[in-house]
Amino acid sequence: MGQITSSEIISTLPKLTSDEINQIKETANFLSSNTRKSSIDKHEWLYDALLSELKVHGVLRYITFVSFSETSSYTSFKRGAKEVEQFFNSVFPNHKKRIQKNGISRILIASLIRDMRRRQIPITLGTVSKNVHRLPEVFEISFPNYIQSGLAHLIPTQMERLANGRSG
Repeated sequence: MGQITSSEIISTLPKLTSDEINQIKETANFLSSNTRKSSIDKHEWLYDALLSELKVHGVLRYITFVSFSETSSYTSFKRGAKEVEQFFNSVFPNHKKRIQKNGISRILIASLIRDMRRRQIPITLGTVSKNVHRLPEVFEISFPNYIQSGLAHLIPTQMERLANGRSG
């Protein structure tokens, strides 16, 4: 997959929703700020995946990561995100890029949301972020014995094949 040019990004902007444009604006402002290196959170990729999946599941509330970090749910999220990071490092050691971790997390977050609905837990940014520590558990439920058998790496490999138009 090649590098995306600025003209490709600009040509896509008219197709985006106002929430997506606001997210791009805030990200651009954040990336261009002088305080970026000291304020970036290594778990922001998980928050981005969480927001994307919540939107797919009908929860349309958008809050920047900086604003989210000031909520009561953030403490639980950060603690759970550390567990998820350890899980990723042990189960998917070759998938260190943000986009790879984001894709895998979205599958797990979708599974977590289905499990929470089955348990009749309301689906909100707060409740899902407080349950993010369950992603390793949800992986085992969704893909039983893949970790123990050493086959967990097949899941992102198959995802990449599907994304590139190959199913086998």
